[in-house]
Amino acid sequence: MDPIRELLRYQTWASLKLLDHCATVDDKLLDKAIAGTFGSIRETLGHMLEQEGWGLLQLGAELRPPEGVGFERIRMLMVDHGEAWESVLERLPELEARALPEPPDFENPIPHFAVMYMLQTIHHLELHRTHIRATLDTLGVPVPGVDSTDLWAFWAERHGAELPA
Repeated sequence: MDPIRELLRYQTWASLKLLDHCATVDDKLLDKAIAGTFGSIRETLGHMLEQEGWGLLQLGAELRPPEGVGFERIRMLMVDHGEAWESVLERLPELEARALPEPPDFENPIPHFAVMYMLQTIHHLELHRTHIRATLDTLGVPVPGVDSTDLWAFWAERHGAELPA
């Protein structure tokens, strides 16, 4: 098993679970923000996709311009990003053989940028999914039935297994 590949797949699964739930929430609530989080649910989803997309482009992934609007567009981007991570993983030995980008706030190329960026993205998106769940909870909106932060639920769904009791 490739742990980074599984974590990236989990990340896409968890984001899609949460997005599908948010698509059922009253539209007005999606623009409300609560203290201690990034911003509104809509802003947070946009930020998540922007950050992930930037890194994928830095790693040489090809991203198609998304079609549609609203949640349909966001979902398409999330699926495309998940597929792009798979292509990046196939080229990981090549990417890790050289230092990669110099973001504006870094002076030098970053050794092992590809793996570090993957780990950063996994952490970053989990943090923002937690922000969205906290916002939903604070606004009195039930959170998804399948907990999008539950690695066991991902594993069980992916492998057709029963969850531990």
